[in-house]
Amino acid sequence: MTTLVHAAAVESRDGILPPINIPIDLIPEYLTLTGKCRDNDNTALAILYEGGQQVTYGFNECFPRKRDGHPAQMPVLCKAVACYAYPTDDCTGGAILPIGVPLLPGLTIINPFDIGQLLGGSALCRQL
Repeated sequence: MTTLVHAAAVESRDGILPPINIPIDLIPEYLTLTGKCRDNDNTALAILYEGGQQVTYGFNECFPRKRDGHPAQMPVLCKAVACYAYPTDDCTGGAILPIGVPLLPGLTIINPFDIGQLLGGSALCRQL
């Protein structure tokens, strides 16, 4: 018999429930990423890349859509930011849009089919 646990039924160390869009198999990584957000006030976002690598990025720090050939699988926003997408992998050549997209802390994006490629090769987030 297989037992399925709904994501909303799992509690983190702080009693905060993960968003319902988090697949059950990614909940441990989600909890680790949110912990990384809490550990450093200068962390703008924490990202799980395919292959299991977890990386944090600060404000005004360029983060690539792919790292070591692996696309971002689950970015978690740590703080309120305005993000700018760039067509290149290193945030050069000017942003795709001149206005940053405002995003709220806690927003978690699941990227199962690397749909992030539609947004560009990298991004940079500034604190709101």
